Amino acid sequence: MSYKISYTQSNILYGSSAENIQEYLTSALEKISPRYTHIFGEEKPIGIDDAREIHRRAFLNPAGSQVFVLKKSDQMTPEAAQSMLKILEEPPLSSIFFLIAQSLVLLPTIISRSSVIYIRGEDESEESEEISSFFAEETKKLKKDLEIYIKNNGVASHDLLKKLNKCIFLSSQISTIRIPPKYLIDFMNITR
Repeated sequence: MSYKISYTQSNILYGSSAENIQEYLTSALEKISPRYTHIFGEEKPIGIDDAREIHRRAFLNPAGSQVFVLKKSDQMTPEAAQSMLKILEEPPLSSIFFLIAQSLVLLPTIISRSSVIYIRGEDESEESEEISSFFAEETKKLKKDLEIYIKNNGVASHDLLKKLNKCIFLSSQISTIRIPPKYLIDFMNITR
């Protein structure tokens, strides 16, 4: 897969495809070209001792950038998560963090301080095409309904305009949304 690589100081890479997440991470590391790369959580979930070590290394302020890769970050202990939150609130300028997870089961405050990047699996690419088709058809239907309403009433229906606006917005989110795209259709249908 080809990715548009973007990152900030704190990033959460999540999704069901460990291979695609690793590919994205490798591309990001090549782009950043850090002087140091520290990897935590490969063998066991990150605990408080790991978080303390990350904190210590992050604030050593080495010459050049350093990257921290926190694997299984959705499994870190509550104490480690609280400690990581303190680091992510005001990260050192020389440090970039990549939290790797299968799901967004993280502290909401960690999520809010990070760029969240959903990495799709191969099977989800086909799903995205189906979802795009759904929104294209839904947009056509809503436009037609709106035209008929205007023709019969002389003004646009507020409800139809709202639905059309939501449909267009959700269809634009298919490639960038923080959740699996299949939930966009549920959101469209639930909140009508």
